[in-house]
Parts: sequence; structure tokens; C-alpha cells
Amino acid sequence: MCYMLLVCLLGIALAMAIPMAPAHAQDDALMEAQKRINDEASQAVAAGDYDRAILLLRSSLELNPLDITWLNLGRVYQKAGRCPEARDAYRDALSAPAAEGVPDGMIADRASKWTTELLDTCAGTLAIRCEDPQSVVTVDGRAVACGEDLELAPGEYAVLGRLGEARHAHVARVQALERATILVAPQRPETLVAEALAEDEPEPGSDYRWAGWVGAGLGVVALTSGTLVYVSANDEYQVLKELSATPGGSPGRYQNLKSQVETSDATAVTLWVTGGTLLLASSLFLYLEW
Repeated sequence: MCYMLLVCLLGIALAMAIPMAPAHAQDDALMEAQKRINDEASQAVAAGDYDRAILLLRSSLELNPLDITWLNLGRVYQKAGRCPEARDAYRDALSAPAAEGVPDGMIADRASKWTTELLDTCAGTLAIRCEDPQSVVTVDGRAVACGEDLELAPGEYAVLGRLGEARHAHVARVQALERATILVAPQRPETLVAEALAEDEPEPGSDYRWAGWVGAGLGVVALTSGTLVYVSANDEYQVLKELSATPGGSPGRYQNLKSQVETSDATAVTLWVTGGTLLLASSLFLYLEW
């Protein structure tokens, strides 16, 4: 089926290469030569001789670089397993001069469809590089050499490196027609732990600074709150003095007010002590920061 489709497309390119009414004998000779080349390319494709078909189609492009010829060349490249050349040919087909008689959108539709096939089936390159050339490297359990370029199907691969007791582990993602490079640098387990701890360690002084300013803010709030409570209690204390100086005053109101004043005083003192402690601790943190 693929052979028949490719041969049909080559037939269209062949028909388009022949003008209905050539203006000059030189054009006639040129079109006749391209007709003969395209015909030979079609026969080569039918016979599975992709290398010969590629040479013929490239010769045809030199005579008349039509979009359908680029499309056919890309398909032959793809059948021959030459994916990068196929991708480039499909791209050229989209910008090449349009052949007459080709249905609108056919070139773009086929180029898009076959490019998608390339991304699903063509290999990518995984380049293995080593910090120490003595490293022993495996990719999905298969031993590979440092400096080797691997052609792999799209997917994820486990890259393991070993140099004495030092180890390296990495998951590499390979994409079609793309190149990924992995630097294998085995390290001892204690080195890996130390580096992990270093990465997790916060910037020096950053926690002290944060704690210092937060503590200072809370200290100011506590001191301010204590002062407000004290002022409120002072007003109640004045009322309490008046009640104590009034003969026959209400004993119940006096006791309740006295209890409130004592509670307010205790609260104010607690807030002052808390605020002072926070400010002192904050000063220490900020001092350690600077």
C-alpha cells in the first residue's frame, strides 16, 4: 500500500513536470528530461531501491524544485531510514513552488502526517560523556563506552556509571531526531549525602534575619498592647478610688472593679515582659546576622 501511494505521488510529479503547451524547444527538452528521471525514480521505488530513487529525485529537483517532488523525496528518505533528511525534505515541500493539478492542501496534509510518523518511529541520539574515561557505564543494563553516541528509540533510559566505589545514576529522556548528552560523573556515597545536605542548607544568616525581624515586630506589638491595657486599667483604678472614698458605696461593684483592675495589671505586666523578651531575642538574632 505504501509503495502504491508513493508511486502514485511520483506519477503526479511526473505529470506536473510536463507543460500543456511548451513555449520553447528548450523547455520541452527540460521537461522531457524530468519526465524520464521521475519515471525512473518511480520504478526504483517500486523495486525497493531507495538509494537510486533518492539520487533520481534530487536530480529532478535540480531541474524543477516542485513541492510534490520534495514530498516524494522525503517519503523515500523515510522509507530508507534517513529520518533527519526526511524531516528536512518535508519542510522544503511546504515552501517549494506548487505543482499544478495537485489538490489544495494535499502537500501540507501529507507532510504533517508523515512528519508525525517520524516523531513516533525515528530514533534520537544519546551521547555518553564521562568525567573520568575509566568509568564503567551501562544504559538500561547494556555496557556502553565513554564518548559513544547511541541511536535509540524515543523513551526514557537508565544511565548508570561506576568508578571503584563511586556511583552515578541518571534517567535520560531521548526524543526523536533530537540529541541528548549525559555527563557521567560517579561520586562516592558520602559525597552525594554531603552535597544533598549542602543543597538543603539555607543561606547563611537568612533564618536569623527572618526570626529577628519577626520577633521584633511581635515584641513591639506585645509592649504596645501592654501599655493599652495599663491605660485602660488606670481609668478603672481611678473609678475604684472614688468608690472606696464614697461612704455607703456598692460593695459588689467595688469588688468586681477591683478584680478587673488586678487582672488588667497582671495582663499588662505579662505583655511587657513578653515584649521585652522578644525584643531582646530579636536583637540577638539580628546581631548574629550581621
